[in-house]
Amino acid sequence: MNRDFYSFKLSRGFSLIELLFTLAISAVLFSLALPSYSYLINDKDVDHSAKELFTMLSLARSSALEKRKQVTLCGIEADQLACVPFKWSGESDWSNGILVFIDHDKNERFSSDVDTVLKVSRFRQSSMTVKSSTGSFIAYKSSGYAQGFSNGTVTFISNDFIRQLKVTNLGRVRYIPQGG
Repeated sequence: MNRDFYSFKLSRGFSLIELLFTLAISAVLFSLALPSYSYLINDKDVDHSAKELFTMLSLARSSALEKRKQVTLCGIEADQLACVPFKWSGESDWSNGILVFIDHDKNERFSSDVDTVLKVSRFRQSSMTVKSSTGSFIAYKSSGYAQGFSNGTVTFISNDFIRQLKVTNLGRVRYIPQGG
């Protein structure tokens, strides 16, 4: 009976050296996995931002059809609720976020006293670049057709990650996962 007592006592737990060894191995494995994890987070942020814009484009188009009014979507300035400088064509920077509004005066520019804001969204990742290929706005007419965005592309770029949204004149949006 005395022998059983000692064998039970010896097998009750881990020694301090075993615990320290296990913690050291865990720390090494965690430090190896951390760069892959941040890579994954960066990829998901770009993907989330592209899908968020996809949703906002769908909101703008359906609101234009439902309300029978022009609904405009534009990139916004850094610290204020205003559209980026107006351009009919060429590349425009939308990296600060997106504004969707009912454009009552139909001038493709946001006026707080005239227009109605539907949604404002700022992107979570500050290092991401968002470029529209054909101007500073997309305006959906009451028919659902897109004006000012002739078969254009909005491109999201962050480090090695690229996502694109293609918008047709008909107002339809297509999501391209890896920018292809």
